[in-house]
Amino acid sequence: MGDYGRIQTLILANLQGHVVYERFYNTFTDLERADLRSAMQSAAAPILPNKKDGDEYVIRYRAGAAVFMTSNDLVFYMVGSGEYDELVLRESLVAVIRVVERIVGRDPTEASVWRDYGRVVLALDQAVHEGVLDNTDYDRVKSLLADARNRDD
Repeated sequence: MGDYGRIQTLILANLQGHVVYERFYNTFTDLERADLRSAMQSAAAPILPNKKDGDEYVIRYRAGAAVFMTSNDLVFYMVGSGEYDELVLRESLVAVIRVVERIVGRDPTEASVWRDYGRVVLALDQAVHEGVLDNTDYDRVKSLLADARNRDD
């Protein structure tokens, strides 16, 4: 079976470039991770001073694509390869942002993500599983979060 590509990484950062959440779905060295973060921040830096919430941006990153979107004081980045081209990444990122919105109860801000960080991380891990967009239906994510909470009891 061929390699159809995947989401390589998902990063949430504040407008100053400080990472709030990141998940790498492929094996990257520390240097490659730093390079990826730097490339995303460099691409976003000239745009962020004039950003409008919900604006979408696409860049090429190595052999794949990267998409980033803003929401209040957060920037959501997603990098993909193969079938996860800019169109699929854009739809995937919109779905991820909607999951976060449902968890925090409004448009995500850095403060709201930190306040519900555990739930946000669990929900994002359910939404993007091993580099594939998976559970983005809020009711399904809510059920999975409840199952995880019950296992901890």
